[in-house]
Amino acid sequence: MEKRTPIETKDVGRLIYVKDSAQPEGSPVDVPKDGVPQVPWTHEGPKASPGEIYIITNYVKVHKVPSKLHVYSLTYWRPSQDPSKPATRVVLNKRVEIKQVFETLVDADILALKQDKTLWTIDFKSLWCGSALQGLQQKESEWSTPGFPCTLLDGRKHQDVHESITSSGVLNNIEKFLGEADITECTDHIRALNAHVTQCVRQYNEKTGKSTTQLGANKFYIDQAFNEMTHKRQSIGLRAVRGYYMSIRPGSAGPLLNVNVAITAFLPPILVSEFLSMLPKSKKYVETILRGTRVRLAYRRQEFKEIMEGIPVSDDLQRTNVFQQFGTQAGKQKFFTVLANNSGDQDSTRIIKPADIDTTILKYFQSKLKDAGNFQVG
Repeated sequence: MEKRTPIETKDVGRLIYVKDSAQPEGSPVDVPKDGVPQVPWTHEGPKASPGEIYIITNYVKVHKVPSKLHVYSLTYWRPSQDPSKPATRVVLNKRVEIKQVFETLVDADILALKQDKTLWTIDFKSLWCGSALQGLQQKESEWSTPGFPCTLLDGRKHQDVHESITSSGVLNNIEKFLGEADITECTDHIRALNAHVTQCVRQYNEKTGKSTTQLGANKFYIDQAFNEMTHKRQSIGLRAVRGYYMSIRPGSAGPLLNVNVAITAFLPPILVSEFLSMLPKSKKYVETILRGTRVRLAYRRQEFKEIMEGIPVSDDLQRTNVFQQFGTQAGKQKFFTVLANNSGDQDSTRIIKPADIDTTILKYFQSKLKDAGNFQVG
């Protein structure tokens, strides 16, 4: 392990976790038994004749859609910092990371989206614009932005991040096409309009302060609209959160927006130790439940003079990890001294110091406590 010089840090090891006190919202509307929710609605089209009935569905009419959209595919990358691979690109694929890169692009207006005041929307892999981007007005089918600085998920501020843009064609006469074409031919049009609807929902949530979680392209869950899940009146550590799924569908009278309710189980913000106390004492079962979730270190961490790669240890990027599985016990888990990796690429081969003698996590901390005159670990 790399030696570092500790500096005075108050309350090292103290828990700084704030217990979740969120209260669930009630149902937004009262639904009579075997009835229809009492919500305002407007009927369109001819009224039912005497003896006929109304059928209320979860489809609503879309009154206006863009007439034309230019479609672009996006790729995010940075040059490799591995000296042995100078011409290699490192492609960025994680949604959180590419979202951060694109927002940096928009803030700097590198694509002139603000300057042109054009209609646009994005799902971070594709971009749809009401008019052609400036870089493609010269009949180029593919181009890359100049390098720009951006902080990525590794916590480092890379100075040479790029976005490559490829023209994927133009969607013309969208409303007419949706009214005439077979639904199997409307995939690209539906995806573009779904992205527009999703962007409107995100903007509304930001404006109203509504806390939601988006899953996938067009699923939203209302964070406070949950019920605790129980078994025999005992909590199982999960919440059933209410939300909705939206999708554009072609119709004979114009595009329709289909809205369906959705309910999914979520983990609440909770200490892992508290969560484990609610579950069966099965390591495999607990690993299955937790796998893929984000776990955040919630204690005060020791600060050092040598801030590795310029990233403070208290930064959220250094505190957060994705859980995959439980490791071995501290008395069995060994580590070795790894020589410095100057390439900056996490997937580069790590070289172990030849003369290094392995030690365990437990022995390491035992020696630290012994040196401090407080040897209490058994």
